[in-house]
Amino acid sequence: AAETIIVPMRVFVFRSGGNLGSLRTSDDVNQIVRNASRIWAQADVELKTEKISFLDVTDEEIGMFFESPRIFVANISDYDEDEINVFFSRSLKGLPGVNGVAFSG
Repeated sequence: AAETIIVPMRVFVFRSGGNLGSLRTSDDVNQIVRNASRIWAQADVELKTEKISFLDVTDEEIGMFFESPRIFVANISDYDEDEINVFFSRSLKGLPGVNGVAFSG
């Protein structure tokens, strides 16, 4: 059998009183990661959540994240450029030109 590759991840959940903040809990995030890990298991890849952080921000700040992620993450102490960093918002609706998100190193 092939050796399993473990991929460490840090998860950030945007919280806001507006339309873009997520309502996900730690349990929700862990379930999503387990589900994704089951998909990757066929390639001997396991996703492992290292830390879940909840970020209290405004919808405007969430919009700034999607416009300039590198500037936004520079101010997040738990961000680790050597791991996969996942960000959850409630919706991408209302963000001009955004229909999916991926950021690479």
